[in-house]
Amino acid sequence: MARAAVEALGGAMEVPTPEPVSTLAPTPKPVLSSPRKATGAVPVRKLASTVAAAAATAAAAAAVRAGGWVPPPAGCRIRSGRQLAAAQTPAVGANRVSDLLCLLAEAGRAAAPYFNADVQAGGEEAGQASSEGQASTAAAPDVTEPAAMPAAAIAAAEAAKQLSRSAGQEHMRCLRAMALAALPAWEVRRVLACRVLAPAEQPSVVLRLPVGASRDEVRVAFRRLSLLVHPDKNRSVGAAEAFALVSGAASKLLGSSS
Repeated sequence: MARAAVEALGGAMEVPTPEPVSTLAPTPKPVLSSPRKATGAVPVRKLASTVAAAAATAAAAAAVRAGGWVPPPAGCRIRSGRQLAAAQTPAVGANRVSDLLCLLAEAGRAAAPYFNADVQAGGEEAGQASSEGQASTAAAPDVTEPAAMPAAAIAAAEAAKQLSRSAGQEHMRCLRAMALAALPAWEVRRVLACRVLAPAEQPSVVLRLPVGASRDEVRVAFRRLSLLVHPDKNRSVGAAEAFALVSGAASKLLGSSS
């Protein structure tokens, strides 16, 4: 009887039909990309930097082609007289753009033989001092004459200032190379600036020696400085007169210490 009841109940039960399962993958939602990350778009800053680099390079190349000597830019600190006479030899590798421009301005046209024909073109002294003999025996430059520097140096300095550190490296190397080439002329101008000093203090300042230096110190200073300004090694305008001042200063100090 119990079995009959179970069978009757099971027959009356309805088994629910399972719902069909879809085999299709869900449709993905569209992902909207940001306009800033769109492919092919160039950032405004990068584009402006590229344009500035091209303009600065073109200006520097045009200045090199034009050549000539121009006045130094405004704000360029140029020493003369006693300040220049007592100055130490600049370290070109560690200097800033402004310091390199000041060095070139202080060297002035005395450095003309160290620059190529493109830099000298257009200047009053173009074609002069083309050989070592002409350069070393030329008249000494006047220390009071207006300062001048190659136009290519100013163009390289402006390009280095406008561009980033990496983009302006080539212009900075060019400026340092010009300053390094002008160092012999700068040393000549420094020695010639000692002419404004009193005769008693001139020898010590020329050789960069303290008052009362020993004979050995005088000989070492003379040997070092004479190698820098000797007309056979220094092609700068006025090297012969600078060497005469160095020789005279050493003779006076050695004679006074004997």
